[in-house]
Amino acid sequence: MIQFIPLIISLPLLGFWLWMIIDLGNNDYISREAKNNWFVMLVLLNVFGAIWYYLVEYRNRHL
Repeated sequence: MIQFIPLIISLPLLGFWLWMIIDLGNNDYISREAKNNWFVMLVLLNVFGAIWYYLVEYRNRHL
């Protein structure tokens, strides 16, 4: 049972990370250069970059 705890934690985080990458690709409100910068940050920082993207770009667009 203990071996499933990392899986239970990591799958939603992976889903959130993929959701933010897909949203970045569909975001027409930022320039191509900004998209490239965000993509590099999402790849290098993984979930932390996705959380940052969510707070800065996604949430501001959907309020």
